[in-house]
Amino acid sequence: MVEDYYTSGYRRQRPNIGIIRFFTTRDTSWNSLRTRVRECNSCTRVSGKWVPPEKAPGPDTVLMVITDGLDTSARPNAAPLAGPEIEYLDKWLAAIELDREKDCYLTSLLKCALLSMSSDFDLALSHCVGFLKKEIDAVKPKAILTIGRAARQVMDAMTISIPRIHTHHPAEVLKNSRLRAVVWDDLKRLKVILAK
Repeated sequence: MVEDYYTSGYRRQRPNIGIIRFFTTRDTSWNSLRTRVRECNSCTRVSGKWVPPEKAPGPDTVLMVITDGLDTSARPNAAPLAGPEIEYLDKWLAAIELDREKDCYLTSLLKCALLSMSSDFDLALSHCVGFLKKEIDAVKPKAILTIGRAARQVMDAMTISIPRIHTHHPAEVLKNSRLRAVVWDDLKRLKVILAK
């Protein structure tokens, strides 16, 4: 810029190619992630939104749990799980000696509660999958537990080196007790992975 002034008498405008892209793709700070989720308005037909917690997950976070969507019964905001479902998840985790508050990071595939999952899901997912990738990069869990069909499909399509275990959603198991044995087998496999 200095040489432009001395040789031409003015400050020549230079393109900023790559700078915006650099910060868009590389900035994985927790506050930046929260801000982007909060300010995202790509989906208009929603009944609630979940923003990652203010405090970033600590270094002791060994497990990331990913659900399909949000529970709108949680107040004042939507949440990945709430009520009997999160209580049931806590029992699952306790059975393999994990504490959700200390050892786990719970998130949702979608950050907005959609009014119509059938018609709006694909659009919402196209925006939210980027947020999920940034969460994974920030948390760096030892393993990932997906609960729900959509969460499994999305994670199976991702190329990451983190071990993943899929199991049924707590809501499914609460309705069908025969799935308990399947979940227990999945949790035992998860415990083996975390013990390595």
